[in-house]
Amino acid sequence: MRCPRCRAQMMRWRNSFYGVGLAVHEFAYDCPECGYLQFAPPTSEEEEAEDQPQAPEHRSGLSRVLQLIGGRR
Repeated sequence: MRCPRCRAQMMRWRNSFYGVGLAVHEFAYDCPECGYLQFAPPTSEEEEAEDQPQAPEHRSGLSRVLQLIGGRR
């Protein structure tokens, strides 16, 4: 991505405050030449859902004990 002010190549970095408080932009672009800062547009919810690993099935402690005793999965 090019800087709209000076046309230099911008650097992309992960927003360390993403997900905390009101920070809704995961990435930002920073121009090393003129200091221009621009937040990257948020990705669509479908893309985020594809990137997130699926949570494993929740099993209670009792089912885990019975699984270990019975040798079943």
